[in-house]
Amino acid sequence: MAYEFFYAFTTTSTTVERVGFLAWFIHDFGYVAVILKHVHRAEHRPRLIRNMLIGLLLGIAGLKWLTTLYPDDREQVTAYWTGILLQLPIGWVCLHSLITRYLGCYLAYGVFIWRYLNVPQNWEYVASPWSIAIMVLTLLPETIYPFCYVWVYKVQKVKGE
Repeated sequence: MAYEFFYAFTTTSTTVERVGFLAWFIHDFGYVAVILKHVHRAEHRPRLIRNMLIGLLLGIAGLKWLTTLYPDDREQVTAYWTGILLQLPIGWVCLHSLITRYLGCYLAYGVFIWRYLNVPQNWEYVASPWSIAIMVLTLLPETIYPFCYVWVYKVQKVKGE
């Protein structure tokens, strides 16, 4: 969030550019608000909000410090390198999440199927039509997702986006 907020005011030269950066900031802010409201208990929220505000301010201060170390016109070089370095772990975490989720589903269902095959009288509901249908309907999007992702990527690449 610090990146979007800081560079909205340092690298942009037009209102459209500024709105573009701030749109991401507002999106992240909304995401954080939903998480705070629906995931964390009310008594934990003030501490979390305080810590997030401190993190935001420290992030902005850190970006300001970097722009003084590596000054350039409208801080474009620093914005590029900090953005690309921030994106690096995000991409790997997303890949790890995809693989973990995918394998987790197959392994979990595999355990139940193995149990059914070895002790069917204790696990007969695993082979019920509803159970099998839910397994298939759960695993279908997990299996299709990587291929859809590649397809969308290729379509966007052809369009030049």
